[in-house]
Amino acid sequence: GSYGTQNADKMYPVFGEKEYMNQRNLLKEEMWYRDNKIAPYYGNVAAGSVAPYVPVFTAAQLNGPLANTQTATDAITRTGYTQQHNLSLSGGNGKTSYFVSGNYFGQKGVLIGTDYNRYNGRINIDQVISDKIKVGANIIASNSDANNTITKGVNENGGIVTAAIYWAPSVALRSPDGGYPLSPYYPNIPNPLSYATVTDL
Repeated sequence: GSYGTQNADKMYPVFGEKEYMNQRNLLKEEMWYRDNKIAPYYGNVAAGSVAPYVPVFTAAQLNGPLANTQTATDAITRTGYTQQHNLSLSGGNGKTSYFVSGNYFGQKGVLIGTDYNRYNGRINIDQVISDKIKVGANIIASNSDANNTITKGVNENGGIVTAAIYWAPSVALRSPDGGYPLSPYYPNIPNPLSYATVTDL
């Protein structure tokens, strides 16, 4: 038999949790300057004359424990593998001969929730009835099963990679009860890990 491993060659870079939280705060602060026409950036309004800027994430949150130990794009990828095994057997006596063979091919994809298995089998039997008569039978059987995941489309139909890119790193990918929470910023986009529970696509 044979065995080989596979890894995702390149995944889209995304922010880690702390970097994401800082960037969200900076974005909201910039919007606060713009919306209030704060001088000297967007107008001539004094910063102290309007409601103060309130960050999305507090200092306690920025310095607190991580919600995730890895990014969503890392969480949806894994080391995949392919394996193939062949087995054959033959024999017989003076009048009867047989040949039996089997093949198995299996693949675990680099994206969670993806795999493929194929099974092939063959039986050949020959029987000599007389000097002029010989009969035989060939039986071939094959079966395969595959689990795929959605990788094309946009927004809520964008699939597992799009969901991972849009995922807010400040939100845990799994809830304490094992569920799949949604991002508060993109609630229409599924949790990327939930795609692993979808089979037979």
